[in-house]
Amino acid sequence: MHLVILTQYYRPETGAPQNRLSDLARRARERGHEVTVITAMPNYPSGTVLAGYRRRLVSSDEVDGVRVLRSWIYGHRGRGTVHQLMAYASFAASSLLTAPFRIKRADVLLWESPPIFLAPTAELLARRLGARVVMNVSDLWPETAIDLGMVRNRHLVRFFMWMARRSYRRSDLVLGQTEGILEGIQAVQPGTPTMLVPNGVDCERFHPVPRDDRLAARLGLPSDRRVVVYAGNFGRAQALEQVVSAARQLLAERDDLVVALIGDGPVKPSVVQAAVGIDPDRLLIRSSVDVSEMPSLLGLIDVALVPLADQPIFEGARPSKMFEFLAAGVPFVFCGRGEGADLVADAGSALVVPPEAPAELARAVGELLDLAPEDRAARVAAARAWVEERFDRAAIGSSLLDRLAALPSRAR
Repeated sequence: MHLVILTQYYRPETGAPQNRLSDLARRARERGHEVTVITAMPNYPSGTVLAGYRRRLVSSDEVDGVRVLRSWIYGHRGRGTVHQLMAYASFAASSLLTAPFRIKRADVLLWESPPIFLAPTAELLARRLGARVVMNVSDLWPETAIDLGMVRNRHLVRFFMWMARRSYRRSDLVLGQTEGILEGIQAVQPGTPTMLVPNGVDCERFHPVPRDDRLAARLGLPSDRRVVVYAGNFGRAQALEQVVSAARQLLAERDDLVVALIGDGPVKPSVVQAAVGIDPDRLLIRSSVDVSEMPSLLGLIDVALVPLADQPIFEGARPSKMFEFLAAGVPFVFCGRGEGADLVADAGSALVVPPEAPAELARAVGELLDLAPEDRAARVAAARAWVEERFDRAAIGSSLLDRLAALPSRAR
């Protein structure tokens, strides 16, 4: 099978789609399949194209032995929704113009949404390659954008809903990371063939590790204080003001604590502004770490945070980072409701609080910090066994590759 993956997001960027798709590509290659990735010049989450990829229309490299074709994207640099939409459209156009000259035939084209802008590119490219179309929906779009206030124009909303409905109807298979996403797809286009492909974790890569003193020193994380960390995208979906408010309370109550917010994204300036007045030596705001350093970063954390905004659309969310925390032995607090909250309640080493409830978040963090060592160790061991059994990426990827290989060939 020749599998082509079309995605705006891929390594060396960090994030859930990047991790999930690069893992799938690597596993497909290890099983003897041919894999080609079509993606943008790396720019997520800041919207600034990384050095080494700037002023280039196309480039080609290898990641984990997988051929990766990159094409131009407009660098929005966090300048707002209009510029972000321009970035989506620019990659949709550039990938369509460049990919047909680099790839001749394929069996399956798997494309990642959002952005929904890739729908016409995926359809036309699949037709050109003679490939089956598989759509992966990691967030319902435009529903999420509407709930977060990113898209308000009713004509745009109608257009994007039409595009989503058409994409579901024209796909041979639609994948979703949560039950809520699959339910949303069926609500828009009943009868769509779907498959649940949950976010998971590479349990061989993420496990309890010793403290990395060099990384700790670089980030300014002291060895003589407890460490609470949010690590991820600084976006509207996370409502990080709740974390800043909880940190303000925790740092006033406890002398043995530092809180670190590690990442980048469009709302980072507003998070920095919200933190004014808090001791910057105790509330640390840092840039993203490289994806290769994530296991070591988790080894520095006493309690991690998984915050979500208080929006109905996120009741179907399962943030991928929580599976990494479970595998790495890091207790965490999940701020949300619905599907993710139910999963966390089963796992054992995490607590659930309502979204955007800073006082509740501070209380839960304190409860995890105060666990007796033997209680913490028991919870961590149970959570590790739970995630290995249910959300190991090796098993998830194997099931998906079997399903893709079984899709009937398109007549050529």
